[in-house]
Amino acid sequence: MVLPEAEWLANITNEHTRRAYNNSLYEFADFFGLTRLEEFRQVTRAHVIAFCYMKVALSRMRTLSVNNLRVLRGES
Repeated sequence: MVLPEAEWLANITNEHTRRAYNNSLYEFADFFGLTRLEEFRQVTRAHVIAFCYMKVALSRMRTLSVNNLRVLRGES
């Protein structure tokens, strides 16, 4: 039996994209505490939107942190 996620990832031919999608799936599962494949069937659009907002917020926080460090160092 081929796992659905393995079949889905196998359709992605670019290794970097496949790795990024795989990492995102694990990050998504960790964010929502999903531990079994069956739990993914309970995921709704709202879960995906919340995850995307979290990713954007973290990205903005990192950007702000880097910019703040540059200002503190006197860099432009």
